[in-house]
Amino acid sequence: MASTTIKFALFSALTLLSLQTIISITPLHFQHPLDPLTKEEYFIVQKIVLHKYPKVAFHYIGLDDPEKDDILRWESFKPSVITIPRKVMRY
Repeated sequence: MASTTIKFALFSALTLLSLQTIISITPLHFQHPLDPLTKEEYFIVQKIVLHKYPKVAFHYIGLDDPEKDDILRWESFKPSVITIPRKVMRY
């Protein structure tokens, strides 16, 4: 019975980890909100996730595109004045 419970708990944990996880990170210097993740941003995400889930495997890490209104607002001002929080998707 304990073996079944452990297997179910492991299956549940793996299922939750395989779902899309969105992590907000502090924006670093970048040219445009739709630029791909920088190497620094990638390592920040990796560090945050591996701290909480040390044995997780990454299948994909990429930028979660900001809302169109946020991009238009960003383009209408100086990029140094407004920064858009960058969100990362991990599968």
